[in-house]
Amino acid sequence: MLIEDKRETIIKKGCDFLEIAKNGVYILGTNKYGNYTKSWLQKRGIPVIGFINDYSQSNYENTEVFSSSEVPSGQCLINCVVEGRTIDAYSRLVSLHPNNIVNYFELQLAFPEELQEIDFLNNTDTIIGNSQDYQSLYDKLYDVESKSTLANIIDFRLNRNIKSLESFRFRIKEQYFEPFYTLDDEPVFVDGGGFDGETSRFFANLYPNYKSIHFFEPNTEIIPIAKASLEGLPNLHFYEKGLWSTTKAFKFDNTLSSASKFSNEGAIIISTVSIDEAVSEKVSLIKLDIEGAEFEAIKGARNTISKFKPVLAICVYHNQDDFIKIPKLVNEIRSDYKIFLRHYTQGVFETVMYFV
Repeated sequence: MLIEDKRETIIKKGCDFLEIAKNGVYILGTNKYGNYTKSWLQKRGIPVIGFINDYSQSNYENTEVFSSSEVPSGQCLINCVVEGRTIDAYSRLVSLHPNNIVNYFELQLAFPEELQEIDFLNNTDTIIGNSQDYQSLYDKLYDVESKSTLANIIDFRLNRNIKSLESFRFRIKEQYFEPFYTLDDEPVFVDGGGFDGETSRFFANLYPNYKSIHFFEPNTEIIPIAKASLEGLPNLHFYEKGLWSTTKAFKFDNTLSSASKFSNEGAIIISTVSIDEAVSEKVSLIKLDIEGAEFEAIKGARNTISKFKPVLAICVYHNQDDFIKIPKLVNEIRSDYKIFLRHYTQGVFETVMYFV
């Protein structure tokens, strides 16, 4: 797998845009990245004419909001949609016949000291130095789609090159349940980072003869919603705890919705437990989407993995090193897994590594 450093080209695109955009810009994305960009441009004396949003308010952060049909052709546009539908958003801007378009990815790479880093991309500069490890992972991936996914995701994450996202669709409803694996007739599911219960509910519908579901969610803000969603499901074991390698107490930031996580800035204290401690029965499927704690949670499932060889569906996009560390750890526990990789959005979020 060729890892090519294209960052200088991407940085030049970000710098060149500023020279063109001195008379004003429109920003697509009424989100924190759009707000960062607005403040940054204003400090540089570049007017923000308005935000673009076809579905929302008429004003955002004291700035006018326009529908895309209200934006004249020939404008300078910034795409600040980074998490899920980056390509769809970019295509929408292209249809407006602009003078120029730049993405937040490119601007942030060009001005890293001035623009807020994008969530989950803060240590991607390690990729070049670990190129042999990525080649080793590439060689171990079981199918062509996995290899293509890795090559595209690594190019995107290293270079902030959104062209490498063009082959992906936004398909989060397919996440965690793929046709390349099958489960027991009466499977047992560990839902690590269950959030609002949607994944467990989907599992229960897909496997109506399931034996049990073990649901782990430490966010007290979302737990009532999850319990309401899962009410009536038989053999549901609900743990108001996070997953880790051991029993421990952590500060937890519960203000980030589905991205709530362990954090020294967290206002509450939550407790953790390991899968090995909590679940004694044979496990069929472990799903982990726990905002960067996946590696530690796998360490805490060592005995379960070694004994039962459950299918593992592990989010690896929270930390760049997890692309390398997690398959090494799983291989250390059991060396007979097949490895697959899939990506479920057109942005940073939802890259899942499967061990089957």
